[in-house]
Amino acid sequence: MYRWFKRSWLIVLCCCIGWGWGLRDVEASDDPSSHWAKQASFIHNWVQEGNPSSYLKARSEMKKLAKSFSQADFSEMKVSVQGIRALSDSLVSMEGQLNRVMPQQGDTSEASTRLSLAFDALAHPNQPVWLQYESTFRSDIARVKKSLKNGEREAIKASLKGLIEHMKLVMPAIEVSRQPITVQKVRSVEQFFRSQLTKKGTISPSHLSEPLRNWEKMITPLIYGPEKDVVAFGMTNMPPIIPAATVLGTVIALVLGYVGWRNYRLGYRRVRGRL
Repeated sequence: MYRWFKRSWLIVLCCCIGWGWGLRDVEASDDPSSHWAKQASFIHNWVQEGNPSSYLKARSEMKKLAKSFSQADFSEMKVSVQGIRALSDSLVSMEGQLNRVMPQQGDTSEASTRLSLAFDALAHPNQPVWLQYESTFRSDIARVKKSLKNGEREAIKASLKGLIEHMKLVMPAIEVSRQPITVQKVRSVEQFFRSQLTKKGTISPSHLSEPLRNWEKMITPLIYGPEKDVVAFGMTNMPPIIPAATVLGTVIALVLGYVGWRNYRLGYRRVRGRL
């Protein structure tokens, strides 16, 4: 009697364990974001190695990631159209770099960083890796302030360029994990900095100092919240043409991005149909 009872409990325990593992697999298959994040991380690491064999591995993994993404159903995922567009754009950019006859290490590395950060933001919405750029942003701001104080044009341009490059790296991840209005404000600041960088003649410290202070104030709510404070600090004392152009550009980008993802998905189906 005791043996029968013990054996029955063992059978029940094994069934429960098997059911639990099966449920975990079903949940994982329903949300592929974690697997995508791992694939993007692999691609990034191989690209950083910078040798031909690593590029081949990155190219192979990139094909798998792009195929899975193009076939995904986003209706059950917590991601906006804005986020889908950012992910799609990062994939297209990474594919373009890896498919070059002679990949440029700098450009390819930058594309892989954006890809990895964007998909990590999708898989880990509460603690994405891009939040670690807070100290980088603040260091960039300190360098720009120092160069403005010294009044050295080349130093101002170099420090401002570094700030813009770091904003560009995390922008896809921000688009995935933050609200559209927040992204608009961050893009507005970035666009203003770019306009100063490309402007001919001397960069005026008075024109740059206030937007720089606004960006510094935006960092804390952008990282830790609340997002409404990003909106409050953004766009203060900036030319009205910048926010208007940014809002219009964002709307157009969202529409084109969604259409692009649909075409991206359709293209993969057509290729598969020919095989």
